[in-house]
Amino acid sequence: MKKTILFYNELHNGDIHMSRPYVMDMMQILGDNDYYYYHRNNPKILSDIDAPINPFDQLPRTPRDKIGFYPVPPSTVRMALLEC
Repeated sequence: MKKTILFYNELHNGDIHMSRPYVMDMMQILGDNDYYYYHRNNPKILSDIDAPINPFDQLPRTPRDKIGFYPVPPSTVRMALLEC
């Protein structure tokens, strides 16, 4: 069953750029799922990642019991797994 995986980052271009390898690795490891990336910057910054890029303010807000948040140090990117 496909899951919805949300990557999100509240910071700036350098932080978004540095998250690229992590996001690409996670997409490869987790396989066939629906991926989305949310951030505040120009969507073209991650144009090579095969996931829709969305404005940060459109990040879905769901009850905490329906979503798992996974901060990934030292990266500034966060990953959320939606249990829909």
